[in-house]
Amino acid sequence: MTEQQITLKILSFGTGKILGAYRAFCSSEMPTANANAVCAKALARLVLAGLITLDNIQAAPAYTPAPVAPAPAFDASKLDAVAAVANRSEEIALEVRRIAADASGVASNAVMLANNMHEMTRSSLNHMQERIDEFVQRPVVVDASIVQSAVASTIAKEFEAFKRIVVEAGAESVVADATAVHVVERRTALEVFGIPVTYRDGSDVMVDIYNHPAAPSIDPHWVWSEKILRAILGVQGTYDNLFFGGAKGTGKSQTAEQFAAYTGRAYVRYQFTKYTTAMDFMGGKGMTEGSTVFEKGAVLSGLTTPSTVVLLDEISMTDAGELAVLNGFLEPNPVISYGGEVHRRAAGVLVFGADNTLTAGDESGLYGGTRRLNTATAERFASVIKFEHMPEAMEIDIVCRRTGCNKALAKHVVKALNAFRAKVESGDIIDAPSIRQTMYFIKNLRLMIVEDAWAAAIGNRQPSESAIAVAAIKTACISQEFIEKHL
Repeated sequence: MTEQQITLKILSFGTGKILGAYRAFCSSEMPTANANAVCAKALARLVLAGLITLDNIQAAPAYTPAPVAPAPAFDASKLDAVAAVANRSEEIALEVRRIAADASGVASNAVMLANNMHEMTRSSLNHMQERIDEFVQRPVVVDASIVQSAVASTIAKEFEAFKRIVVEAGAESVVADATAVHVVERRTALEVFGIPVTYRDGSDVMVDIYNHPAAPSIDPHWVWSEKILRAILGVQGTYDNLFFGGAKGTGKSQTAEQFAAYTGRAYVRYQFTKYTTAMDFMGGKGMTEGSTVFEKGAVLSGLTTPSTVVLLDEISMTDAGELAVLNGFLEPNPVISYGGEVHRRAAGVLVFGADNTLTAGDESGLYGGTRRLNTATAERFASVIKFEHMPEAMEIDIVCRRTGCNKALAKHVVKALNAFRAKVESGDIIDAPSIRQTMYFIKNLRLMIVEDAWAAAIGNRQPSESAIAVAAIKTACISQEFIEKHL
């Protein structure tokens, strides 16, 4: 949940509970103006930091004029975990200060970071949240490559040792903001993806591996397309953007997510609709504790976070005027003023656009609501990559690995899927099931009869005008006797 969502939840508890919980868990004086809103927001930040829960707040005694006995309901294990992170941060901070002393020009920035981290560890736990808020609101960015590289190298050596403590303490975002996300190693494409990718002179294409703590999980069953992988690796280290187009179920969004996972990058996927506005994905001004502040949207946050993979999904659904604000950020090395602040596209950020078209609109009539992408936006994508269904043998292999079924059963179901696709081409069926839906069908067979498993995963999703053709495919391609024999 976001801070705003948690705040709204706390406000629903009522004045007595909010003020009572604030008195119980916060060391600062109770505000005299806008008490409910201010107290609820302060409590929300404690929840985000993992120091208290919504249940703690509900259980707190309601506020009355009479003195309330202090009853901090901190989770002792989480406090110990946060303290451990703080102690580890102090040691790293001392090393940062030593490195910064040898750098020139921007060394003062690194020293400031070290001093802030050192001071944080010396504060009592009652003031820990206040210091965390300071780091979140005023992140320190060290631009000098020599300082950044040295600081990052030191932190990388220590990161794995206390990563578990960070996760248990719910402090991932704090650590991510206080340390530089950077390239920790470079490996060949064969080592990372299992596919040898070389330049024309025969030398290996090297892949940058980052250390972002919020990188997605690797799917060990993911199968890479060499053509698509070459396109992605071609924009590594540049500010060029790629556009992924193709039918549903061809792996556009999963390709973006898994590239982030395999390379240790953060991943932001934003789903556009015809109602999406620039403020929705880029952010806008709002009220925080009585002050007007600019809050970044998901896309702008991704664009300004080093190493992030940003997927602009179903981008052609949105009005061109709302997308115009993106154009500047899609240019090489942009520095853009937006929302009263100056933003820079961070190092290592990759931007992929994606939808079922190829930027030129929907010619098939299958994807209602899409439109031709504005030329100014479309031209900011260096290449348009067409995603297609995998060869039958590869799909069979994936179905086997993802569902655990035998090859004969996987082949039987994939042949039915290809029959669907042929009917789409001939115009008899509006849309074919995805490879994902065929896997749902096989998984359903563990507890359902064939008829019910088919209806739940495939049949019920089809529009009524396709019902006759869908029933014909099921009769011709799906054998209950064969399936039960190979389960």
